[in-house]
Amino acid sequence: MADTNTKECCTQPQAAVSTAKHSRSTAKQCRFSGSAAGKRKILVVDDEPDVVEIIRFFLSEAGYEVTSAVSGQEAIKKAREIGPDLITLDIKMPMMDGLQVASALRENLETKKTPIMAISIVGDELEGKEGIDESLCKPFTGEELLSRVKKLLREGRRAATEDSGG
Repeated sequence: MADTNTKECCTQPQAAVSTAKHSRSTAKQCRFSGSAAGKRKILVVDDEPDVVEIIRFFLSEAGYEVTSAVSGQEAIKKAREIGPDLITLDIKMPMMDGLQVASALRENLETKKTPIMAISIVGDELEGKEGIDESLCKPFTGEELLSRVKKLLREGRRAATEDSGG
């Protein structure tokens, strides 16, 4: 089944990257028919290059402009520079973990309202913590990723709206 193949791609990064480069069928299965993503900017943050490549593949195929960062410090710098519409953020990273990154982004005027989606092996436990607006647990399918991205871009940062009221 397509879902099984897609899920397998996201749990085996090397296979996913080579498969993605040779065949676009997996990403096409994950597209939302009739919905144009436009050129919304997404910053993908993960210290594992293969995971970044998988996420980049699905988002690029869906029409998003993707920039990546491999560390917390780089993520904060790039977020300030490019002003992304959304940030996907790994939690378990060396030096500066994803929760520290999210907290730093929330303290900055330029990035405090940017929606953040945690993508991590502990993803389901993270919503609402340290400025995390949405979470996705690894392993994930391309369809799950795109569905959550689309939802978060549509809804925006709920917590930022609530925080500004008082």
